[in-house]
Amino acid sequence: MKRSITLLTIFTVVLLGFQRVSAEQQQSTNVASQAVDTTSWGTRPESTGMTAEEFIRAEGLDFAANLVKKNGLNTFNTPTIASVDNQILTTPNVNVLYTAAAVDTTRGFTLNLPIDDTRLVTAQIINLDTHTTPVHLNKGGVYTYPAGQFDDHVGILVRIGVDGKADAEAQVKVIADELSVDAASAKPIPDYDLDKLLATRAAMKNEFAKRPMDSTGGMVKSVDQITNWEKYTIIAAAGWGLSGPERAGYKLIPGPETLDCSTVTVEAPPVNTEANGFYSLTIYGKDMFLMTDENNTVKSESPDSMEVTVGPSECAEGASQYLEATRPWNIILRAYEPDSANFMAQPDGKVTAK
Repeated sequence: MKRSITLLTIFTVVLLGFQRVSAEQQQSTNVASQAVDTTSWGTRPESTGMTAEEFIRAEGLDFAANLVKKNGLNTFNTPTIASVDNQILTTPNVNVLYTAAAVDTTRGFTLNLPIDDTRLVTAQIINLDTHTTPVHLNKGGVYTYPAGQFDDHVGILVRIGVDGKADAEAQVKVIADELSVDAASAKPIPDYDLDKLLATRAAMKNEFAKRPMDSTGGMVKSVDQITNWEKYTIIAAAGWGLSGPERAGYKLIPGPETLDCSTVTVEAPPVNTEANGFYSLTIYGKDMFLMTDENNTVKSESPDSMEVTVGPSECAEGASQYLEATRPWNIILRAYEPDSANFMAQPDGKVTAK
């Protein structure tokens, strides 16, 4: 079964890339003030044996446990470009390299993030118990965090922008040489009920399939910012580890149930190109995994609208931009370093018959 694997005080600034921590990055309330009421939800996680809080925590622990099995604790995995046979996350983005580490924070840790001002470099520190991101970096450097700022274990998800296979291969070496985490403790990941997790994940992903949704509100800095627990829980099942809105925005463009040729038109999202922002369309099957290793994404920094032909291979003839669909599809529109409010206010992508 495919799974999502997914991903404070800085010492005095003395070297390029060191960042001072703002007050808003300090640890905040990280538990729900009262039990989450699921009685009106379309699918209740209790029906498969877990409360919403238990499910979200188990998803985080499963993310960490799978990383530890492959790489060990406090260690980043060797990244590769996502492909049909290599999908470490649901809805993988082929325009970035993903690498992740599960980290014990109980005695503090230091993150060494590659410095490269020519490409997107972000690091997302995710509390495993609540799927919250209190810290989301977008600049390389050395960052030191004390004990007590995060949950006892976090996931650190790093994204590095790439342009094609050759560039990706070069960045794999950079990551091996320059990306690391140094933690003072290595306590094991706590146990969780895997059978209940898998049953609840399947139920919540089925709910997502019935009513696809955008990512608004699906990643926050602390639980007191969650405004829709049902949506938050569904997103934890369907897309664990999404970026926070200041680093990335996501919109779902549902495709038709047939494989006829279609045209997808989107307004160009407003992105900060000075921060190496860009936007892209990536196509998936209805299960939100890649269908093909060719013609699966288009990427742009242009302020102009984008028009893309989508469908089986015979639809590609005469198309200036093309995404291949071998079965019914969904598309994710991503915007990195976006003007989040304006992006989410834009019209959704339009799908028409070609």
